[in-house]
Amino acid sequence: MTEKHQDPEQTPPPPRTESPAESFFTDFETAVRKELEGVKPRMEEIRKGLEEECARVGEGLEKSRERLAALFQQSDQEIEPSRLITEIEGQLIWINRKLRAGIDKEIRNLSPRRKPIASILAALSRHCREAAVQLPERPTAPADEGSSASLARQLWNRLLVRVGIPPRLLVEELLPTDPGAHPLVRRHGDLHQEALARFADLWRGIRFHLEVAIDDLKKRAAPPEEAPSEGEEEGETSTPSETADQVLGALSDGREQIRRALEPLFAFYEELPAALEKSHREFVIRLRSELASAGEPRHILTYLWRRLLRSLSDKWQRGQELIEQGKDEVSRTASSGLTQTGHLLRNLQSLVGRPGQTADALLHLTDLPTTSQVLERARDLPSLYRRLFTLGPLKNREFLVAREEEMETLEEIARRWRDGKTCSAALIGPEGSGKTSLINCFVSEFCVGEEVLRLDVARRMRSEQDALELFTRWLEPGEPFASLEGVIEHLLSGPRRILVVEGGHHLALRVIGGYRGARAFFYVLMATRRHILWVVTFRRYPWTRLDYQLGIAQYFTHQVRTLFHTQEELQETILLRHRTSGVPLFYHPREEGGPDEEDQPTRQSRFFKDLFAATSGNIDAALYYWLLCLEYDEGEQTLKICPLGKLDYGFLRALGRDYLFALGEVHSHGGLTPEEYSEIFRKTPLEARLLLDYLAQLNLLQAEGRGEGGLATRYQLNPVFFGPVSTQLESMNILY
Repeated sequence: MTEKHQDPEQTPPPPRTESPAESFFTDFETAVRKELEGVKPRMEEIRKGLEEECARVGEGLEKSRERLAALFQQSDQEIEPSRLITEIEGQLIWINRKLRAGIDKEIRNLSPRRKPIASILAALSRHCREAAVQLPERPTAPADEGSSASLARQLWNRLLVRVGIPPRLLVEELLPTDPGAHPLVRRHGDLHQEALARFADLWRGIRFHLEVAIDDLKKRAAPPEEAPSEGEEEGETSTPSETADQVLGALSDGREQIRRALEPLFAFYEELPAALEKSHREFVIRLRSELASAGEPRHILTYLWRRLLRSLSDKWQRGQELIEQGKDEVSRTASSGLTQTGHLLRNLQSLVGRPGQTADALLHLTDLPTTSQVLERARDLPSLYRRLFTLGPLKNREFLVAREEEMETLEEIARRWRDGKTCSAALIGPEGSGKTSLINCFVSEFCVGEEVLRLDVARRMRSEQDALELFTRWLEPGEPFASLEGVIEHLLSGPRRILVVEGGHHLALRVIGGYRGARAFFYVLMATRRHILWVVTFRRYPWTRLDYQLGIAQYFTHQVRTLFHTQEELQETILLRHRTSGVPLFYHPREEGGPDEEDQPTRQSRFFKDLFAATSGNIDAALYYWLLCLEYDEGEQTLKICPLGKLDYGFLRALGRDYLFALGEVHSHGGLTPEEYSEIFRKTPLEARLLLDYLAQLNLLQAEGRGEGGLATRYQLNPVFFGPVSTQLESMNILY
C-alpha cells in the first residue's frame, strides 16, 4: 500500500490548546510589548525637538544681547538715547513674537491630556479590549465535575452562570475609565505646569527688565525742565551702566534658565519607559488575580458591592456638578458686594470680641508708618525689586492675576460694540483695587486700531453747567457746548470711538441739587452708547450710593468688580512679582529664636492668610504690608519676611461720632475737599479742615494735592485701611 505524504505548506496549524484567559493574556502581552518598545524612541524624539527649540531660543537671546551690547558701548560715545530706545523696543517685540511664541507652542503641545502619556495609556487600554474579545461574554462555571460534585456545588455552579461575573465585563471594569487620572499623567501634568510657569516667569522677567531700561532712557532723554510727575521718585532712574547691566544680564540669565526650566520634564521622559513597564506589570497581576477568583462567592459579593459604590459615586459626582452650576449661576447674577447676610455675619464678628487673640501681639493701626515712609524704607531693597512692587497701575497682562473672567467680559463688550450693539461698562472697586490696571490691559489688548480717549472727572460736578464745561474740556469742539443736545450731536456725528472715564465717584455730591451734574452726564451716555463705547470707573461705595439715588446700574450693560475674592488670588499676585525678581525668599517663624517646627510653605500660607484678612483683597494694601514686612540681607542676597500677625482695629470704635461720620462721607464720595465736607455737614471750612487733618494724622485719610499755603485740597480714604474701616462703618450702619 502506497503511503500518501501531505505538503507541509498545506498542513493546518495545530489547534490552540490555551484557555481563553491564557490566549487573552498572550495576545495582550504581545501587543503591549510592541507598544512599549516605541515609547523610548518617541520620548527621545520629543526631547530632541525641545532641545533644538531651546538651542534656537538661546542663540536668539545671545544675538539680541550681542546687538544691544554693541549699542550700549557706542552710547559711551554720545549715541542718541532715542536710537537705544527704538532698538530695545524692537528686540522686545522680536523676542516675544519669534522666540517666545515658538517654544511656548512646543511646550503647550505636550499637554498631558493630549500627548504623550495619555495617548500611550489609551493605546494600552485599547490593546486590552481588543484581546478581551476572546473572553466569554457571560459568566462561566468551573469544569464539569460530574456526579462527584456535591448537590450544593452543582447548584452553586448553576447559580454562578446566572449571577456571576462575565470575564469580558470584568476586564472592561478594571480598565481605567479616564487615562487622565493615572498617576503618571498627573505627574506629567504637574511637571508640565511647572515648566509653563518657569517660562512665563522667564519671559516676564526679560520684558520687565527691558521696559525698565526703556523708561530710564526716556527719563534721561527728557528735557531737564520737565519735572517728574506727581508721586514719581527721582532716585528711581538707573545710571547708564546700570541700565546696560540689567538689560544684558537679563538676556544672559534667560539663556541659562531655558535649559534648567525643562530639566524636570526631561528627567521624567527618561524614566517613563520603566515607569510604564512597572504600571503595566501591576495591572496584569491584578487582572490575573481578579479573573482567577471571579467564581468565588466572596469575590462576587465584592464585585457587586464595588458596582454599587461606583453607581453611588457617579450620582454624587453628578449632584456636585449640578450644585456647582447653581453656584455659578448665583455668582453671575448676584452682586459681588456684601449681601444682607454678609453684613450680619461681619457685624457679629465685630461684636462678639476676639477670644484667643489676647496672647498675640497686636499691631495698632495708628502705629503703622505712612505709605511714603514705607517707600522710603524700601530703598534698602534691590532697585529692580523695589520697582516690581512700586509699579503703579499695570500697563499689560504680564502681571495681571485672577482677572481672566473680567478680561473675558471686557473682550465681549468690545466685540459686541464693534458689532453695532449697545454697550457700556462700569468698573467698580475701592481705591487701590486695580481698576486702572484693568483699563490699561483692556486698552492694550482689545482696543488696538480703535480711537481711545482717556478722560478723568477731575473735580466734583454739581450742575448741568458743570457737565457742559466737562464735555467741552474733554472733546474740544472749538466753541463751548451750549446744551446737552449739542454734546450728543457732536458725539454722534464724529467717529465711533471708546471713551474711558476714570473718577466716576466725582459725578455727584450729597447735598440738595448735588445730583444734577450726574443726571446730565448719564443723559449723554444713554443717548450715545450705541455709537460710543463708554467705560467708566467708580469706587465701590460711591457706586452703591449713586445707584441707590439715581439707579445708575441700568445705564451700564456690564458691571465689572475688581477686588480679589480669595487668599489664593492675592497670594499669586504678590508671588508673581517676587518670582520675576529671582531673589530667594525666607519666611521668619512666628517667634524669633523660639521653637517653630513649621516649614516654609506653612509659614507662607499663614502669612498670606493674615495678609488677606488685613487687606480684604485690596492690592494696594497688600503691596504696602508686603514692603512693610520685608528685610533684605545684602550679605546673603536674600529677602526675609516677618509674620504680619494680627491688627488691632479697636481704636476705630473709640472715635467720636463726628469722625466716624466724616470717614463714612469721605468713603461714600471717594474723596472730599474741606469745602465739600463743610457744605454737607454745615460746618465752617476751618472746622472741616481741622477734623479731616486729624483723621489724616491718624493715617486713615490721605491728603491729595496742595493748594495755597501747602494745604491739602482733597482727602480720600487710605487704601491700606479699606478693609478695617469699611467693616467698622458697616457694623455701625454708617456705610451700607
